[in-house]
Amino acid sequence: MSRRPSGEYLAGVPRLRASPNPFGRTVSFQVDAGDQAAAQLSVFDAQGRLVRRLSVARSDQGQSVSWDGRNSSGAQVPSGVYFTRLQTPAGTSTQKIVRIAR
Repeated sequence: MSRRPSGEYLAGVPRLRASPNPFGRTVSFQVDAGDQAAAQLSVFDAQGRLVRRLSVARSDQGQSVSWDGRNSSGAQVPSGVYFTRLQTPAGTSTQKIVRIAR
């Protein structure tokens, strides 16, 4: 089995990059989902519970979304490990993020 060089990905599979990670107040996600119009980002806690669902905005610079560290009720979530899932018609991508609340 050959390894792909860093930065390469499977064609058609969406890419998700979080910055900064770990984060304090806000984390931004850059999304590379090709020409997919519809993309949704879900944030889950370490127990797999849905924390927040966000719509991905499309702009001239690509697709992006920010998360302010709040749950769907508007309350700040505690420090810890969270998992994000990007869903598009072409596929799904996941990423681990870490929040350090201040």
